[in-house]
Amino acid sequence: MSDKAAAFLKGGGGCLIGFIVFGLFCVLIGGSMHIDAGGAICLFVCGGLIGLLVLFIYNKGKGDASDTDQNDSRGPY
Repeated sequence: MSDKAAAFLKGGGGCLIGFIVFGLFCVLIGGSMHIDAGGAICLFVCGGLIGLLVLFIYNKGKGDASDTDQNDSRGPY
């Protein structure tokens, strides 16, 4: 599985799990929780897009850090 697919699945799954945890907390304090299939799909897609954004930022930072290390010829001090 590619990094992008893994990031999308982790982000989407993380959002769904976060919704379930938050919903169960609300149920425990006396509220209610409801989600239909369309809402779950939208939540999964939004979480997946956030996961892809985080992966992009991480890879951009990693690339910038390696460029800085290669161009720094002064040594560690």
